[in-house]
Amino acid sequence: MVVDPGDMELDELGNPLDYFNIYKRKLQELAHEKFDSEKDNQFFSYLDRLVNAEDYKKKEKSDGMAQLRDFVVDK
Repeated sequence: MVVDPGDMELDELGNPLDYFNIYKRKLQELAHEKFDSEKDNQFFSYLDRLVNAEDYKKKEKSDGMAQLRDFVVDK
């Protein structure tokens, strides 16, 4: 039986397989989700930074916290 943590207290969930099944179901849902560059601009900005990391390193001589701030608060 799959148990949803949102429905009950976490102390009542004792079986680790319940957690595994919940996250497995969520990953299956995400696998079929389509991302739109207009609606998910922040995600695509971060993805672009991952793909073109060398270009961003050359452009910016900043620390990692500045890059993280740029991702969290997208300009």
